[in-house]
Amino acid sequence: MIKISVIINIVIGFLILYTLFIISIYKEIFDTNLKIQDLLNIKVNLLFGDKKYSCVGFIDTGNNLCDPLTQKPVFIIDLDVIKNILPINCFESLNKSISENNVDELLNIPEISKYIRLVPFSSLGKANGLLISIKIDKITLKLNKVLYKFENPVLGISNQKLDGRNKYQMIIPFKLFV
Repeated sequence: MIKISVIINIVIGFLILYTLFIISIYKEIFDTNLKIQDLLNIKVNLLFGDKKYSCVGFIDTGNNLCDPLTQKPVFIIDLDVIKNILPINCFESLNKSISENNVDELLNIPEISKYIRLVPFSSLGKANGLLISIKIDKITLKLNKVLYKFENPVLGISNQKLDGRNKYQMIIPFKLFV
């Protein structure tokens, strides 16, 4: 017969190993799952031609805008960020077009016209709008230790600050991660 003390030692050893296994599983889950602060503060790198710029993005589950040509989700970005990657004359025309809600001048500037998109949208206070947008070369961002690269993304341009406290300058569509 096996002594009771041997059985107790085997059970205790099993419970210790089981507990360590469960702890390692929970550690892996909690180390890889998104945390709320991860969604609110993401460094985003933009590339347009030879110009690079970084800003902070926020993942938004309510952003359902899609480029009508490619059906890709659309990022939303502060106008102030765009001025860092566009040639000055293009930015000035873009700024004027957005403030006057008139895209005609933009379409007559060869350096930028091929990058312009008009994205239909609806929001509170605006039933059928068109968001002036621009297609850039690339966006990269790191989320949950994974590097994401988006080729030829479309950026809807907002002439209003996206965040009153200026903690982020870009809204990242949640659809890109599901």
